[in-house]
Amino acid sequence: MIISLKENASDDSAGDRLRELNDLHKEGILTDDEFESKKEDVLDNF
Repeated sequence: MIISLKENASDDSAGDRLRELNDLHKEGILTDDEFESKKEDVLDNF
């Protein structure tokens, strides 16, 4: 499964994207590995 996030959207803060990732992870949509990978991407682009 591929989940696409707005990684460079100027109207979304890194915190908003991290909350979105966390919600997807809690709902079981993202695996632990997918969550960690996407979280690192967000933090690297912060």
